[in-house]
Amino acid sequence: MAQASSTLECPVCSDLYNNPKLLVCNHIICGKCILDWLGKTKGSGGCPLCRAPILSPSTFHQDDLEDLVDTLPTDLTIMAKVESTKMLGSRCVCMSCDNNVTATSFCLQCNMKLCKSCAKNHRKFPSMKNHVVEELDSLTPERLAEVNHSTCKSHDDRLAELYCSTHQELICLLCSSTNHRVCTEVRVIKEAAAEKREKFREEAQRLREKEPAMRAKIMEAKAKLAEMRTKANKKFDTLQQCVERRRQEVNDLILAEEVQQDLAQQDQVRAATLSQTVVLDSLVGEAPDDALLDMEKAMTSRLQDLQQRITETDKIQGPAYITVDSQKLTVVKSAIATLGTRSNTPPEQSPASGSSGPKPREKALAEVLKVGDHVRLRMDMWWPSAERGRRGIVTAVPSSRVASRGEDARGFVDVRWDDGEEECHYMGRGGQYDLDLA
Repeated sequence: MAQASSTLECPVCSDLYNNPKLLVCNHIICGKCILDWLGKTKGSGGCPLCRAPILSPSTFHQDDLEDLVDTLPTDLTIMAKVESTKMLGSRCVCMSCDNNVTATSFCLQCNMKLCKSCAKNHRKFPSMKNHVVEELDSLTPERLAEVNHSTCKSHDDRLAELYCSTHQELICLLCSSTNHRVCTEVRVIKEAAAEKREKFREEAQRLREKEPAMRAKIMEAKAKLAEMRTKANKKFDTLQQCVERRRQEVNDLILAEEVQQDLAQQDQVRAATLSQTVVLDSLVGEAPDDALLDMEKAMTSRLQDLQQRITETDKIQGPAYITVDSQKLTVVKSAIATLGTRSNTPPEQSPASGSSGPKPREKALAEVLKVGDHVRLRMDMWWPSAERGRRGIVTAVPSSRVASRGEDARGFVDVRWDDGEEECHYMGRGGQYDLDLA
């Protein structure tokens, strides 16, 4: 006789499953083990294997954990195999005669162990002539679970022969003419199961096709993050010690918690997609028709939740890029070099309320430019395309044109363009910078 598979043992208690519950993370644990675990953690504990949430946070305040655990879907496929394992593993004595004779066969219809003599006579009765009797040595729990059929939900003494799609219930012939006589979708179990099996097979294939793309997207995002970090480090290596702090800040931006959370979220959904695919494959390949139909409602709800999570992660556009511009770094480096230098100019007075005077940093950046420096209009500004990159020479720092109007010229510079036209431009005033070094 085949031994019980290790897949029928609860990973928490290491015994055969007792009321196996399918968690959101797709791990299967005994109902009692879940109840004991939640009792120890006051209802807030995650899965003992992966720490994924077992219950919704909104239910933590409820005292009746047993009712909450009962709402988790039961893996009827596993339960049927466990019951078959227990049946085959019990005392191997003929259940037909009273002679305490060792059983050698098993009737799949009567669910009885039979000795050699009883097995020989079993099918002589007219009502049992079509019964299937198999040798115990070759009978497996999987085979026994496959042929054992569920009973009607309303009549425990009757086998379920039909499936009501309206109520998603296995019913007997009596129920079809009484409680379900007005239901429009009542079919034989085999026909209904074939349709649902195909549905789950398609869902498994769809999820299987999504998982590689999700993995590739995550790997691409990680590669881009690594590339951005490398570029930032190369640029920062050219700066003096005073910019080392900024280097770390940029690296922190690249490795921002939000980016990592996005990646972690996508990876969790990818793992859930792969796990759900395995569950659906097992359901399609191993579940008896009645078990599959019993689990349809729970699995359909689980698939809808997973599809919602996949849709949400598809909206994640990936990490923001960090621009590392050599010319901007040159300007910043020069600006830093001017900070803290000795000057005969009195310290700037705080501007009066409502004043638009430049901040100290703005003044410093404006003073980076010197008369005679070659500059150009920034390429990323609102300038007409024909003027972007226009080149010229600085003629006054700060702007004499602005000063001649009696205004505060700090944060402005004068430029004479190569075509002879002269203008003044922002170079720090109000945080605006029109020019790059050419």
